[in-house]
Amino acid sequence: MTKRVTKWGRIAVILAIIALSCFIFAGIALAESINMVAGDNPITGGPSYVVKADHTYAYTVTGTNMDIDVNLFAEGNLLGKLATAPDGSTLNSIVLDFPFGPMRYSTAADPAVNDANEAIDPAYTPTTIDPEDHNLDGLQGKSVDVWVTVNGVEYLTKVIPDLRENITLSDGSVIDRVYLTVERQLIPAIGKVTDFRIERLVVHNTKAPKEDYCVNIKHSKSCFTPKCLNLDVVLTVGRISIDTIDDCKVAGARVNVTGHVFRTEGGYLLDEFGQQTETWLDYPWPLTTWPVIIEYVVQTTNPVYPPCALCPAGTPYFVPACVSDPNLGDIVDNGCLGEPYTHQDPSSGDCIAPVITHTVNVTDPITHLIIDRGFFEASIVVPGVAGVSHSIVARTIEVKDTPQDASVQYYFDTADYLVPVESLEDMAYVRETDDNHFLRGFFNEDLEALEHAWVYSDPETILPVAGDPKYITVTQVGTQVDCSAYVPVRIILRDKFGNATPNKVPCGDNLAALKIDLKSIVCDPDDPTGTINPEAPFGTILDGNDSGAHEIDYTQIAPGASEVTVYFKADEGGNVRIIAGAIINGVNQLDAICCLEVNCLICILEVTPLVPCDQIPSQYLNDPNYEEPAKAGWPVKISVHYDPRLLGTILADPNRTSATLRVELLDSSLQTVISEASWDLEAFTDGNRLAFNMAGSKGNNDTYLHPNINETKSDFFVYVPWSYCGPLAVKVVDPEKHVWGTKLITYNSPVELVRVLRPNTWQLISTPKELAGAGTMSALLGGSYFSDMLIYDKNLPGGPWAQITDPAYQLRPQYGYVLNMTQDWTNGGYCTSNDCGSESCVQARYVFARSTGVEMPGSRPLNLGWNLVGPSFSEDIHYRAGEQLTTAYGTVTYPCPPNTECVCGDALTQGDTLSRMLGSACADCKTLVNWGGKGLNSFTSPGPYGPVAITLQGAPNSMGNLGAFEAASVNGNTYGGYYVDSSLYGFNGDAYWLYITSPQTLTSNTILKSADVQP
Repeated sequence: MTKRVTKWGRIAVILAIIALSCFIFAGIALAESINMVAGDNPITGGPSYVVKADHTYAYTVTGTNMDIDVNLFAEGNLLGKLATAPDGSTLNSIVLDFPFGPMRYSTAADPAVNDANEAIDPAYTPTTIDPEDHNLDGLQGKSVDVWVTVNGVEYLTKVIPDLRENITLSDGSVIDRVYLTVERQLIPAIGKVTDFRIERLVVHNTKAPKEDYCVNIKHSKSCFTPKCLNLDVVLTVGRISIDTIDDCKVAGARVNVTGHVFRTEGGYLLDEFGQQTETWLDYPWPLTTWPVIIEYVVQTTNPVYPPCALCPAGTPYFVPACVSDPNLGDIVDNGCLGEPYTHQDPSSGDCIAPVITHTVNVTDPITHLIIDRGFFEASIVVPGVAGVSHSIVARTIEVKDTPQDASVQYYFDTADYLVPVESLEDMAYVRETDDNHFLRGFFNEDLEALEHAWVYSDPETILPVAGDPKYITVTQVGTQVDCSAYVPVRIILRDKFGNATPNKVPCGDNLAALKIDLKSIVCDPDDPTGTINPEAPFGTILDGNDSGAHEIDYTQIAPGASEVTVYFKADEGGNVRIIAGAIINGVNQLDAICCLEVNCLICILEVTPLVPCDQIPSQYLNDPNYEEPAKAGWPVKISVHYDPRLLGTILADPNRTSATLRVELLDSSLQTVISEASWDLEAFTDGNRLAFNMAGSKGNNDTYLHPNINETKSDFFVYVPWSYCGPLAVKVVDPEKHVWGTKLITYNSPVELVRVLRPNTWQLISTPKELAGAGTMSALLGGSYFSDMLIYDKNLPGGPWAQITDPAYQLRPQYGYVLNMTQDWTNGGYCTSNDCGSESCVQARYVFARSTGVEMPGSRPLNLGWNLVGPSFSEDIHYRAGEQLTTAYGTVTYPCPPNTECVCGDALTQGDTLSRMLGSACADCKTLVNWGGKGLNSFTSPGPYGPVAITLQGAPNSMGNLGAFEAASVNGNTYGGYYVDSSLYGFNGDAYWLYITSPQTLTSNTILKSADVQP
């Protein structure tokens, strides 16, 4: 019960009807009936009055067979009566009284001492538990539905309850009181009230179980007989806690878990003055052999479903988890030696089984009196991966249930009708609360055979530590190393599950230093588990990684340490096995780097991107070591300058005229294979065009015969897809002579122009020059985002307007196209805000073709009258606008990956003055019109590269054009002035209407760039 008193509910218009005594005008119906139910019984499905202690229910109170004048049942003078009697005692109201539960008293800190041999706690004296509070919070400021039947017609009225807390009655009992005043004006009828029904009367129950908990109901005008509405409040688990878990949680061992189950009557102690203290007193569970399950859990979250406006974030809660039992894991062969050591894979075993235990009473060994109740204890297996935390909980059945369930060793039983109704707290997982009570049957998983209502403890963390030292491992260093390198040999001490473990007793004292014997010997790469000659040493093992290091044949893992690192140095090419051994628990434990290829690095590779980045950053202009980035999707030529005879070296072989070289395609660490990369001995072409976005026929570790150009040179070509972001390390190895070379290629985006089109409308587009690859509109847009594609050309059959339906149609430079864009809706999956989805813009990503020979600038014919033309400016003009253009539908950023330093050119705003665009055609041109109106705004200012710099801001026009003008009158006498007029500025990718008075030719201001595929 709460200590605060709410104000009266909302007051409506008053009906001035005099309320008379029900005894005078109505009388009392002899067959009247009033009932109170909490919901449906989970077993029988029928209405039930059996409820859980300390839980919240939305009660329904039903009155039938009444005979009450509506003017007396409802209140018609609400404002007037409140003005004379502010406490509302004169209102016509239904009154419900909810009593306190029985109080608990104790003379000791632990009440279990005083009720040592009692099954259910009696009342104690003189220390009291703080009274219950907040019982009526669910009604605060909320309306209650009261249905009233008059003359056979049912009317819904909304009533704001008047709540009176902690009222002491004449007999000394304390109650919470609820007034429900139905306003007369809400019932448009005259006659008798025969039935009423109160719905969603949200009240929190007493904490104490009571078989005959009485809720008193009456009418303030005695319109019906007062009645005790009995509820059966059953013994209920209030909470369950995990109190202790063993400190040392060794992987694979068992850990002891203890805790308590408590009933609902806990509260804060009161002092001698009746004031609440900060001391909380729990009441242990009185029943023994009550099942408790200890298990691993994982946090999950309820899914959120549309519509978004009604979708709060999902609530985290815990469900049983399958955590592998390391003791049941697979046996793993770790080594490559003749007698390999093994360990158990801690992640491959069956799930750790939940542990079922029961509550017990703890007795004093001397007095044999009960000193604790509701106690449970059990042990559970610790997961096998050290350092990875897991959550563990204890859960228990909330109330006596039916039927019994042998699967969870639950043998209590009760009648079906005495199983309580599920409360609002039990719906916590769908009500977005943090309550640990769950709906009956929600956790009916593999463990429990039957449905029950469950209570969970808060999760506790188990963080496994590694176990006793069992064996050692030598960390692999890849398949190849350089002969000049100091190769780290990392030796790690491990437990039986493969966890790195310190050289000590788990959670205890350090052990003595562990000696590790070392040797490095020649191995056969064709027989990695054997040796050519076990006695043939190779290289040296050192205690450091510099010239001052000493050669060693053993090392130590220090007390408390888990590893040690030594170094191997070869000084020549070959194949080596590095072996480490230690005596652990009387067993010789060995491990090795099985057969490591040692090669000597020489400078043999030259990298030539066939399509390099167009501009070198200014900071690298004079840097001789600057490696020019390549554009992804285009081949990169790798030239190998290598004399197979190796004249002038200790590996010289004058009769060796060729070598079989192995090509490796790796990441920058030279360890991970890049599966997207491939290579070939030729650069693929399509006529006199370099083929784009191809794949070679060879992959990582494939070989070829060198040389293939002249006696010391060979070429091959590396391919990556156009979306690759790099970098890529190309490694070439001569395995016979153990020499190698490597180069790192960095990649940028091949996209040279980006245009943005709006969906679900008509848009204009053009290309300034021939496109690479398929060259189709779908390839340009990355999909078929349009339903119609039109071109305006009087020379076409059926022109000038022609619809292009051929999907293989290649876009023609300097021609304008009109696209009917389709919708491009995206909802982003389940949404969490009111912005469920939106139309996405479509990006046209231009990659221009590359010629493998000589090339001339392009041109297109112009017909008399109107022509739909596209600009063809150079993309390399250096004073153009910035790298980002904010549009009306989002921001399109610079396409080059941000982790590269290459300036790929202005990809969004490739523009220039109209004088350059129209210079060759303006002898008889008259008007240039920007369909859709003006696009960007342009500003002229002094520039760093010339007399002026043009800054562009804004968004495309309604047709997708960027052009910074609406219309221009152009002819041979005026076009030259456009050079300094920033308002007359056009852009690659736009399409404009041009009117001329005689046939002309529109020439291009740019030309296809060339790619040299010659050796």
